[in-house]
Amino acid sequence: MDESRNTRKGGAEGGGTARPTNPGLPDPKTVVSERTVISPKGGRYRIIRTNEKDAYDPPDDENKGGA
Repeated sequence: MDESRNTRKGGAEGGGTARPTNPGLPDPKTVVSERTVISPKGGRYRIIRTNEKDAYDPPDDENKGGA
């Protein structure tokens, strides 16, 4: 399997040419973290965390937090 398919080249980091955006993927500027998980059957999945919010998400509670 060609592992270079799942790596991000160019874009915000510079270098290389930016590839076209894929429908359904978040804006690379909003990505907070990314990790790869391999299933027991060998499937490769990317877990992407962003700071994007949907209109139906509850607002952040500023009074809530670690004290």
